[in-house]
Amino acid sequence: MTARRSAFCEQEKRIHSKSFDELGNGAEEPRTQGPLVLIIDDDPDVADATAMLLDVMGYRTLVAADATGAREQLARSKDAPKAIICDLHLSRGCNGVDALREVRAAANRTIPAILVTGDTASSTAGLLQDVEACHLLSKPADTDELLRLLRSFL
Repeated sequence: MTARRSAFCEQEKRIHSKSFDELGNGAEEPRTQGPLVLIIDDDPDVADATAMLLDVMGYRTLVAADATGAREQLARSKDAPKAIICDLHLSRGCNGVDALREVRAAANRTIPAILVTGDTASSTAGLLQDVEACHLLSKPADTDELLRLLRSFL
């Protein structure tokens, strides 16, 4: 099992271990008025699990595998996202910092962001030196910390 799959499994266990009272009422209709969050992750399982968690917590989500897909999602959306959650290491040599810059340029504003990574190298934090309004969250991501960061953006 890859480290990425392992991180997803751990995140999914945390999501499923919480009661519906802690996560919100799972029987509710999909929300149309919650804050919009853009999720950029090339692993569809991780992206779906993150979107499911945020949906249960009252957020609306847009999901994309890369910066191109994210820009396309933004172009189709009536609303601008209030936050971005992006994997640091995307496929085809792309990284989350570049994706974040591209999406912010397309939106013409600095959207607060959370970059999620399993990379523990000290150079990883250095990638964020010049990135405004961005937090680094280590995998497996703690869902409480993720939600706390999102709330701090609103």
